[in-house]
Amino acid sequence: MKQPKKEVIEDRKALIMITTLLIIIVLLVLLIMGNVYDIVKKVDELRSIKNVSNETISRECMNLSLEKTAKCLVDIIKPIFNYTITPDNMTLTFNELKKRGGDCRDYSLAYKDLAEQINFTAYTHGIKGHRFATIQNKEGYCVLDQTSIVGCKKLGD
Repeated sequence: MKQPKKEVIEDRKALIMITTLLIIIVLLVLLIMGNVYDIVKKVDELRSIKNVSNETISRECMNLSLEKTAKCLVDIIKPIFNYTITPDNMTLTFNELKKRGGDCRDYSLAYKDLAEQINFTAYTHGIKGHRFATIQNKEGYCVLDQTSIVGCKKLGD
């Protein structure tokens, strides 16, 4: 016996609604899995960085161009960056900086120390209420500020 048209239409509407809900659920699961993957990846990065000494880190950035060295140093600091105000009379070791975090002065000093370990000349500079670092070699210089490269300038440009 044939179903009346109204029942067929209702069945189709129900099927479309169920299919739509299933698609939404699948998309949500994929989104959550992607976020979980990103979180796990970030935790692994942090674990590996927090277990690395500054000597190992500086070897990772050794013998690179000026701009690649700047990027390498910033890539090292980013995962451990935790802005925490510290007294200016307190100088943190790299391990202390990794554990407790620091302020702009601490991170500029970390950049300076790491750059000097790989034979770059490095300075920290203060402006009202803020500090940043510059690293330089025969190619030119780069300005590093907390978790970013403000800019690089090649000598002769």
